[in-house]
Amino acid sequence: MSNIISKQLDDYRRLDGHLLGWERGLVGQGHQATLIDHEGAITTFNWRSPKEPIAGDQITVVLPSKGDGARAGRPILILNHTTGDRHEEVSKAKPASTRDIMLWLAVWVIVAFAVTAAICFYANTFEIKVIVLVAAALVNWRLAIATRDIKTSEKTSLRRLEEEAVRAEVALSIWEENPRSRLPRIDILYDANGPIEYQQTA
Repeated sequence: MSNIISKQLDDYRRLDGHLLGWERGLVGQGHQATLIDHEGAITTFNWRSPKEPIAGDQITVVLPSKGDGARAGRPILILNHTTGDRHEEVSKAKPASTRDIMLWLAVWVIVAFAVTAAICFYANTFEIKVIVLVAAALVNWRLAIATRDIKTSEKTSLRRLEEEAVRAEVALSIWEENPRSRLPRIDILYDANGPIEYQQTA
């Protein structure tokens, strides 16, 4: 079963089901796991949890599904109801603070003005005008970069808050839905065409 959780920046997809199987990935890339939900839909995602997946475990996976920050197949949350394990993954690196961005801007502007003043001291009138215009253009260019960095930082911070809110929302809803502390592992029976039957173990 798939539920869409909509937020301001991204949409997230909650998948409830069990692990059908997995393939070992390269070091640092995680494994390619396959989840089959209660309606029979199959979804492949990246399993980067420190513990290896076990086929038949009942899990909940939350995947970004829409938005410029969405990373397909890379869940922000994996809850294993059989083992009790929980794995969280942040989709973006820690954003730069506005203070750091403005500090580097101030240093850059001071250096630019100092170099411009030193050159102007030895230049004639026409050269001074050209140098001042070039310096002003460079400062405006650096201001535009700083403005973009601040907007990116704010958006990244908001996305991290949204992801945390989604994790908390999903964890709370699961706690309310499931009175038991653990769910049993599913036995998967196969034939030549693939899985044919699912049975809960005692």
